[in-house]
Amino acid sequence: MILFAAVQFTMVFINLLSGNKLHFAEWLGLIIAFSGFVYFVLPSLTSPSLTGFILMTVAGIAWGFYTLKGRVSKATLNLETAVEQGFCGKSECARQGTASGQWP
Repeated sequence: MILFAAVQFTMVFINLLSGNKLHFAEWLGLIIAFSGFVYFVLPSLTSPSLTGFILMTVAGIAWGFYTLKGRVSKATLNLETAVEQGFCGKSECARQGTASGQWP
C-alpha cells in the first residue's frame, strides 16, 4: 500500500508544483480516497521495517515520475522496434493484437 500511495502522492504533488490547482471535487476525492486507504489498512496495521518503507516509498516516487514523463512522451514503440529489441517474434506480436504496427 505504501508503494501505491507514494505513486499517487508524487503525481498530485508534481501537478501542484507545476502550477495546476485542484478543484474542490478533486480535493474531496483525495480526502475520501485517503480516508478509505486508512480504513482499509487500519484493522491489520503493522509497521513495515524501515528499510522496506524507504524502498517502497522510493519505488513509488520513481513510478510516479515515470508515469508523468511517459504521459508527455512523443516516442512510441512500434512493431518493428519491438521485434528488433527481442520483445517478441513478429508472429507472436501479431497474435497479441499488435499487427497494426503499434505496441500496446
